Amino acid sequence: MLQSVTSLLPLVSLTYSDIQLEMGFISETLEFLRDGQLISNEAYLEAGSIQGGMNVIANLLNNNVEDEEINIQYQILSQKTQRLHNNFPQLNELIESHRK
Repeated sequence: MLQSVTSLLPLVSLTYSDIQLEMGFISETLEFLRDGQLISNEAYLEAGSIQGGMNVIANLLNNNVEDEEINIQYQILSQKTQRLHNNFPQLNELIESHRK
């Protein structure tokens, strides 16, 4: 997840479609990992909050909200992602191992 959120930078060139693609990848990968019992249901649910934060940013971009608000939401998302990484350090590697 850490890699996914970091990949959103730089925000100035980020588009709604970019975030939607990344969210689709994350969603499919998390489902695969959970169904294969490679991650716990707890990790799966906590990762869902990251997807929610990405969705907020995508909607802000889609509605042409000021960059300042998008940056605030990105900082919040980054903090949540760091907490998720601290709680489930293997999650980022598992997700990235499924990236094509």
